Formats: sequence, C-alpha cells, structure tokens
Amino acid sequence: MRALSLLSLLFLLGLAGCGGKDAVGPQLPDGVLNGNWVTANFGTGAGKSLVLTSSQGQVAGTGQDYDNQHQVIGSYTINGVRSNNQVSLAMSYNDGSSASFNGEMPDSDTVKGTWTGTNGGDITLVRAN
Repeated sequence: MRALSLLSLLFLLGLAGCGGKDAVGPQLPDGVLNGNWVTANFGTGAGKSLVLTSSQGQVAGTGQDYDNQHQVIGSYTINGVRSNNQVSLAMSYNDGSSASFNGEMPDSDTVKGTWTGTNGGDITLVRAN
C-alpha cells in the first residue's frame, strides 16, 4: 500500500510539472532581444535589419527592409512585447503603412515567425554580430 501511495505521489508531481509557463518554451532572460537582428538570408539579397532594445517585456526599436540589390525600400519604428519565448512586434513605416510580426525564440540568437503586412511572409531573424 505504501508503494502505491509513493507511486501516486510521483505521478502527481510529474503531472504538475507538465503545465504552466515552463511548458511554453525556454526561459529567456530580460533583455535577450537587445541588439542587431537580420533575416537569415540578409547577406545575399532582400531582407530585414532590426535594432531592438527590451526591458521587462517591452520591446522598442527601428528597422529597415532591403531589396535584392540591398537598397533600403522601407524604414520603420518598432514597438512590441516579449513573454518567455513569444515575441509580438508592431512596425510603423515612415510612409504611413504598418506591419506586424508574431513569432517565437527557440534560442537566444533566433526568432522565427510571420511578418504580416508590408514586405511580409515567414521569416527567421538571427542575431547579427
């Protein structure tokens, strides 16, 4: 009977560890978005370049979109939020248009998600050195 109680307790403890915020993804430190970010193909053609700062879940920054000849085709300001590994950004382009980005950080050097609006699509941002 005692062995059955111990097994039940272990099962319940294991079940308790499966939910909550920890199940969403990696626990990334505050400020993990600080720095320069570019689309993975940035050096070879069209892409995006972002400079971000973040603190206590709030994100701000600036960015530019580039064409295949690496000419700037759009500049914007960025505001957003980060919670654990989830990132949501709103871009306000200088020409009055807008875009949004929703994605996740599988690690501290990568953000994968969907850019909706101006120059949109599925993108991967990587930390630029």
